[in-house]
Amino acid sequence: MSYLSRIAAAYNDTILSEEELIYYARHVLLPGIGSDGQKKLKTARVLVIGAGGLGCPVLQALAGAGVGWITIMDGDVVTLGNLARQWLFETKNVGANKARSAAEVLGDRNPFIEIRAVEAMLKASNAEALIAGHDLVVDATDQLEARYLIDTVCARLDRPWVHGALYRESGQASIFWQRANASYAALYPEKTEAPDCASAGILGATASMIGNMQAQEVIKLITGSAVPAIGVIRIFNTMNFEVRQMKLPGIRKPEVFEVDQPEEMDHTIEWEHLEQRISIGERFKIIDLRSPEIFAESHFSGAENLSFESILSDLPKLDDN
Repeated sequence: MSYLSRIAAAYNDTILSEEELIYYARHVLLPGIGSDGQKKLKTARVLVIGAGGLGCPVLQALAGAGVGWITIMDGDVVTLGNLARQWLFETKNVGANKARSAAEVLGDRNPFIEIRAVEAMLKASNAEALIAGHDLVVDATDQLEARYLIDTVCARLDRPWVHGALYRESGQASIFWQRANASYAALYPEKTEAPDCASAGILGATASMIGNMQAQEVIKLITGSAVPAIGVIRIFNTMNFEVRQMKLPGIRKPEVFEVDQPEEMDHTIEWEHLEQRISIGERFKIIDLRSPEIFAESHFSGAENLSFESILSDLPKLDDN
């Protein structure tokens, strides 16, 4: 299932290579992700607006998670003052465009995804065409006007967007989606002047925490692994870990899209039945995926203890039977 209809309809046609299964091995082990969730992530198209304090951790998390198509939009260049908190960049990137620099770094870290850089700021003239080509939007900008523009265009195109904002030691994150009656304009009907990082100050650790909260909400929307916080505004103080939360009134629960899976044969067997079949001479190759410590305590005679990663890396060498 997924909260995004296009992904729910398309992910079954997505294939993960053996190399991708190794790369994403820890994700595939998670009950909420698994191979289906990883295919949904690969199918997804996410637009991240801003590659600064919030954008860097969001982009690192989404690229590492395996979001198949990421567009990075930012017209700014890297400055020396960015490096202390925008950890995708190095001194060699000073003077270069942020979106392009981030795309180069992330492309090296995950060769299995497509990353596109848009070296421009979001404007009324380019917003609709960009947002229309993506399943959802991440707000990693510190521009108030850009947030209202994202809100307006996403409402018109029925796209959810994941909001993040920073102020000194605190930050906030939420999801806005007109379908669920959640909008930024409902939270802030009046356009007030909000201080940005440059005037208020911010630590990279604070930005990283809020950015990763945003990335987690993106993953929930794509995979359906948990209920996303649509219309819920969480304000997080990173100094004392205090969380304040409020919910917009009249929020509707968005539809979850499910796809009928082809019926699969059940190849499971209880251990007592396996013992019985071994006792009458049936031959099995038994591979035990538990930790070496647990394996040492007790295991079937003749079982081989292998890690999940070694199974995936040695697939071609395994007997098909």
